[in-house]
Amino acid sequence: MFTPDRAIKTQRDDILGRAPFARFLADAIISYSDRESILIGLFGEWGSGKTSAINMMLEHIREVAQEKPEYNPRIIRFNPWAFSGQNNLTYQFFRQMAAVIAQDGNIGREISEKLAEYASCFLVTDNTAGGILPENIQAGSSCVYHSFMHIRDELDDICAADLNKTIVIIDDIDRLSNGEILQVFQIVKVMADFPNTIYVASMDKNVVIKALEKIRESSGVEYLEKMVQVPFEIPLISKEEVENTLLSRIKELVSQATDNKLDEIYWGNLYHGGLKRFFRGIRDVTRYVNNLKFGFDMVKNEVNLVDFLAVTALQVFAPEVYFGIRDNKNLFTGIFDTESPSAQSGRESITEIINRSRNVDPDLLQELLKRMFPKLETIFEEIGYDEEWLPRWRKEGRICSREMFDVYFRFSLGEGTISRRRVRQVFSLAGDPK
Repeated sequence: MFTPDRAIKTQRDDILGRAPFARFLADAIISYSDRESILIGLFGEWGSGKTSAINMMLEHIREVAQEKPEYNPRIIRFNPWAFSGQNNLTYQFFRQMAAVIAQDGNIGREISEKLAEYASCFLVTDNTAGGILPENIQAGSSCVYHSFMHIRDELDDICAADLNKTIVIIDDIDRLSNGEILQVFQIVKVMADFPNTIYVASMDKNVVIKALEKIRESSGVEYLEKMVQVPFEIPLISKEEVENTLLSRIKELVSQATDNKLDEIYWGNLYHGGLKRFFRGIRDVTRYVNNLKFGFDMVKNEVNLVDFLAVTALQVFAPEVYFGIRDNKNLFTGIFDTESPSAQSGRESITEIINRSRNVDPDLLQELLKRMFPKLETIFEEIGYDEEWLPRWRKEGRICSREMFDVYFRFSLGEGTISRRRVRQVFSLAGDPK
């Protein structure tokens, strides 16, 4: 089964120790007693676990609400990305807000009805260049503007008398266009800053700052600091946590190869020799493990498991190099002999393939490939291998063996080929007369 690249929903699934941070954030929201609207910013790079932290935060808030009947906040989740490019972001925001609040008793229905009226004010103005502001409405019609302000005043009065808080989660802001990013902040800080309303907006801070600078032609940092009253940074995942997660998932996967074993020494040399530097975060681990699982069942007892782990890493993180290897079998397999290219031309060809990588350091790749393909040690370091090595590499299912090379790229044995598993079975029965 593939590991979904999506956020966890409960603290029970937290394997990275983020639950304490999520509870701290939840407790900060619960303890906020001011009636004024507030915007909390949750900052983190793409894939850093912002949505997971929000899910665990909301879980804790709901647990507290069950224990304390007097604390009963409304929770609204709005993903603006779902409406991106439709020219109705503001309208959809208030419509969704109204739909959720309508479920909360009499005062909820009262607020919802006013929100629906309020939302209708933005139907004809939501494609205004530069964002939606009350003055844009005023410029269109003084009658519409006065109606807008009257509804807004009524909303403020009703929300101020409301005993319950409204918590609005806005996720994936950094996926929006530059203009839509600005529009979200205008919604929260200008048009929807109702009393007793708490906003939690998650975003990649650097992406948002660059977007704001492009559209406002001014400091994005200053604008963001003005908008967000309480900033929180997602705790960084340590390299140790990433490594432990990676190794745990690899161990679980290779244990399925019941007729094959992982060469621990070879694996240690490859992994600590540079392979571990491919993984910078949990999302890298998830992408990698999902690719490992694809086709693993078909070859798990045929290939060298270490080579399969390594070549899959190349497929995920350096695909240009992966395809360069796949298309140059004679350059990488076997030993350096009279039929091979000269050392100079071989070195140039391999260097050109290595330099195709956009994300992985070429020196790191060269060291990794020299361990996977002994022929490269001859070309780059003049370390010789004779023909006695060839049957050994074939027996071990190594990718550097001409006979095994293609299996790594098509996830199956060629027609007429006897599998390594079958060969082992035959030899195991050699003493049986039947």
